[in-house]
Amino acid sequence: MNIYKEEALYIVADLETSLIYMSAPSANCATALTYGLINSGSFSFPIQLPVRKNEWDECDFNNDLYQIVKMSQVRPFPKELVREDLLKRKALARMRAVFLYSLEVHFQRMLHRIAEYMPDHLSPFIYDELNKCDPLQGKYTNAIEEYASLHEIGADSDFGATHEDHPMINRTMVDGISAAKIHEIRTQ
Repeated sequence: MNIYKEEALYIVADLETSLIYMSAPSANCATALTYGLINSGSFSFPIQLPVRKNEWDECDFNNDLYQIVKMSQVRPFPKELVREDLLKRKALARMRAVFLYSLEVHFQRMLHRIAEYMPDHLSPFIYDELNKCDPLQGKYTNAIEEYASLHEIGADSDFGATHEDHPMINRTMVDGISAAKIHEIRTQ
């Protein structure tokens, strides 16, 4: 395995046997994997240690069996400790990591957009406003209702505009009829 990045190497391992399930692509992915694998933990190996980095580069953590010996030392996993349930969890970890990381990458763009539009000092205000709402009773703060009306969505909407119900489409008129109501002109 070759490490091209400047960050730590994120490892997910079994806490009982120290079997390394995999090298995760990010700290978030490693943490998320541990929530779904019983008795597992995530470890970060600092690649700034040149001796260890060379050692880790020679390991294929995702395909071969390795064991954490100390906090940053690894060795081949002892054959007498290999169990079917550990191998199944290793395969499960690899499969889940693919899905989790692709979600992380996909939503990273959206999270960056939120960070651009919402300065840090506004976050507590938004959380406070949302905590004062009671959707079951249909009660929302004035700020939430104002935001909803500006974006032409219901105050109880989780998502806002969709392909079927979007403010720009709703306001576009064709022969006096909203484009949202003319199904023939929609793209596939």
